[in-house]
Parts: sequence; C-alpha cells; structure tokens
Amino acid sequence: MLNTSVTDIAAISWGPYRLDLFVRGIDGGVFHKAWDNGRWHPSQTGWEALGCEIVGAPAVASWGPNRLDIVALAPDARVFHKAWDNGRWHPSQTNWESIGGTAGLPSIASWGPNRI
Repeated sequence: MLNTSVTDIAAISWGPYRLDLFVRGIDGGVFHKAWDNGRWHPSQTGWEALGCEIVGAPAVASWGPNRLDIVALAPDARVFHKAWDNGRWHPSQTNWESIGGTAGLPSIASWGPNRI
C-alpha cells in the first residue's frame, strides 16, 4: 500500500518528457509511477507495485534511453537490484536480484552507456 505522505522517494529522467518516480510504501514495498509525454502511467492516481520489502528510499540511475537500474536495501541489509530495459522489468515486475553483501542505504550512478 502506498503512503500518501511518502518521504522515501527517488526520481530520474532518461529522456525528453519522461520522469520516473520510485517510492517505498507503508508496507515497505517499492512502487513506481512514470510521466511520459503528458500522461501519468499506470494512471493519474495509480502506482505500479514492484515488490521487494526495503528500508529507506530506493536509488535509481539511467545509462541511456529506456534504461533504468534500481538498487534498494532489504531489512536484512542485503542489496537488491532491478532493471527496466526497453519496456520490460528484469528479472520480472515483482522479482529482484540480490547482489549480495551487507550495506547501509545504497546509491547508484552511471558514467556512460552500459555503465553503472
């Protein structure tokens, strides 16, 4: 469930007229909404559930058009990753891949195409 007074939010743009927002809901799950060429997706008031219980805000980077990489910290301090690539979530909409380790809140950046 999404909390309307969310403070744990990440925002990114990967192209003209495109904005992607990622938030942690009150259930700890990650939610997504996108502004694309004058319209909100999935809807004006709806959010897409992406799964993965996290603490703190997710972090997001883009290394090119139609590409997003998200990292987030699970309650057990493992870091998880999900990617949006050419219209699809990888590994899937609600599954995330563990990239191991234990950490504090992660951050992510890109320094060029295909590089995070």
